[in-house]
Amino acid sequence: GVCCRLAPMVRLNGVFALVLGDATRGGRSINTATTAKHIFSTHAELDDFHLIAEYRDKIPDIRRSRRECKGTKTETILVYQRR
Repeated sequence: GVCCRLAPMVRLNGVFALVLGDATRGGRSINTATTAKHIFSTHAELDDFHLIAEYRDKIPDIRRSRRECKGTKTETILVYQRR
């Protein structure tokens, strides 16, 4: 995936952040941050990266692009460092 292609471009001790919104498919909520963390823990190409920070932010209705209160309700920022 995208992270595997970007991994070689990150320097030793370099960091990068993923900003992930929750997703809803077929009426079911999917935590994309959990999926991303699983990918980082299971792909050999990403073994050098360690999660150093995680931030969760609820998005108020007024800030959402879809005013009917559907779509992304929470964003998660995952910060990884190459070691």
